[in-house]
Amino acid sequence: MATIAQAAAHICCGRSKALDGMRCVFERQVGLISKEKSPNKRREVAVALAPVLHEYQATYLEIGRALRVVDDDVLSARADLIWQEMMEEVNVAAEWPRNGDDFWIRMCEAVPSHTD
Repeated sequence: MATIAQAAAHICCGRSKALDGMRCVFERQVGLISKEKSPNKRREVAVALAPVLHEYQATYLEIGRALRVVDDDVLSARADLIWQEMMEEVNVAAEWPRNGDDFWIRMCEAVPSHTD
């Protein structure tokens, strides 16, 4: 059974090369996180992956909106689920406690803000 994040690479009837490429980067980095011995280094690599997660979600939304296959609220809900699943994969690979630690803060801080 495919995970939600794996299914995200399939939008409608076609595949997005942009999403596939980001998914490959994501999977490679998660593999590197898992192999790292030092907890601090695992966290460092995890935080470096945060912008990729953000870009993946933004690209998913951009492509989905351009295709106009589903309502925006449905598309956004799917994008949020995919992001949550990918964050969970990073969290597990980094062995970084999500509750009671700074995982969410550090991951969110690592995403560039786009203020106008």
